[in-house]
Amino acid sequence: MARDTWYRLDNVGKFYSSQAGSSAQTVFRYAATMQDDVDPAALQHALEKTAGVFPNFNVCLRSGMFWHYLEQSAQVPVVQQENLPICYGLHVHAKSVLFRVSYHAARINLEVSHIVSDGRGSLSFFKALLHAYIEERYGVEGVPAEYDGSDHQKSENSFDKYFERDKAAATRAPKVYRLKGWRDEADPTFFEYHLPAKRVLALARSWDVGVTALVIAVIMCAIRAEMPRRDRSRAIRMDVPVDLRQFFKSTTVKNFFGLAFVSYVPGDEDEPVETVARIVQDQLKTATQA
Repeated sequence: MARDTWYRLDNVGKFYSSQAGSSAQTVFRYAATMQDDVDPAALQHALEKTAGVFPNFNVCLRSGMFWHYLEQSAQVPVVQQENLPICYGLHVHAKSVLFRVSYHAARINLEVSHIVSDGRGSLSFFKALLHAYIEERYGVEGVPAEYDGSDHQKSENSFDKYFERDKAAATRAPKVYRLKGWRDEADPTFFEYHLPAKRVLALARSWDVGVTALVIAVIMCAIRAEMPRRDRSRAIRMDVPVDLRQFFKSTTVKNFFGLAFVSYVPGDEDEPVETVARIVQDQLKTATQA
């Protein structure tokens, strides 16, 4: 059966396509550090194999008469040695491919435009790429496939399939505290923070919260520490992406997530991180209930 040569944008892709070409493009990254320095030839072969399994990643954003759409790129994706700022914009012109694979020393990077996919969908692509690289680089046979769904399942627009408009509810937004200061959207600041996963997981379990709630609580308390006293009656609010595949029978690798809104009002007293984490956990649980 012939493969599609173009794809409709999903709901999230439609929103992010409005940023195409601007300095505010939404691009995210996965990275994996291997035991040895990367073999570029092996990584190139692995990328070609993976792009063949996930054809809806190797696409360009095109403009129709009334709307944008995604078109299969005629070019074979090429591995690059890392030479650009992290999450540098992907859409420059009509033939720009909306994902990038690069390497530096022992690290393999995958950067994806949110026009194409979300974190969970791109993780399937990235795992498949790493599996293919291990097979090619080290001759390891029988590495299990990360994803064996059909092209239709990969490119399904699950928003259209599962969204029920009559069940959508308005969200109440409290008065929020807004971070102030200089920001360069063209060259955003980022940082890496390395944590021992086992200890973080153990701490979250001891507090009876998820790792997501724990991390959010730590960020909220860090913001609280910098808030002026006069603003502590305002809420620290965060929008948390929630993978919707866990609630519906979807295996799409396109965007399929919702946002859970969590907030915390510091008040006059500094509550411990554990208390804030439990508040966040309760809000996440309520927001993700069917």
